[in-house]
Amino acid sequence: MIKPSTPTPHHQTGLKLSLLDQLLPPTLYPTIIYFYYSDHHFPSNVSESLQTSLSKALVHIYPLAGRLNGPASIDCNDQGAYFLDAQVNYQLSDVLKRPEHSLLNNLIAEFDPQTAHLALGSAVLLVQISRFNCGGIALAVSLSHKIADATSC
Repeated sequence: MIKPSTPTPHHQTGLKLSLLDQLLPPTLYPTIIYFYYSDHHFPSNVSESLQTSLSKALVHIYPLAGRLNGPASIDCNDQGAYFLDAQVNYQLSDVLKRPEHSLLNNLIAEFDPQTAHLALGSAVLLVQISRFNCGGIALAVSLSHKIADATSC
C-alpha cells in the first residue's frame, strides 16, 4: 500500500462523482502496461524509487489514494494505492513476440489472487511492477473507471 507522502487536507476528504459515474458498476479501466527492456538488470531499488515517486504524486492526485464509498463518492482517506512487486519466470521477449493472455495476466495486479477482490470492490488505483528474467521490467497501471474516464466530477 502506497500512501501520499503528506496527508490530504481535511476539507478535501470527499469527492462526489458525476451522475454518469454513479450509474456505472465499480470496474477498472483497461490496464496500461509499460515495458522497459534492459541488457542489464534494473537497479534493485527501482521498485522503491517508483513507490517514493507514487507517494509524492498522490499528494496532488489524492483521490487515487482513497476508496470508493458506495456509488456516489470517493472517500479521500489516504488509505493508499495498491502496489505489487512481482518476479515473472520468463523473458520480456516472450511477451512481446506472443502477447498471450496467460502471460499478460501475470503482469496485472487485478489478476493477482491476493488483489483480485480489490478490482471488484473499492480500489481506485492498482500498480504492479514485474521483473523479467532478462532484466527488463513491466509497469502495469489499473484505475477505477469511476475516476479515470474523463467524465468524473
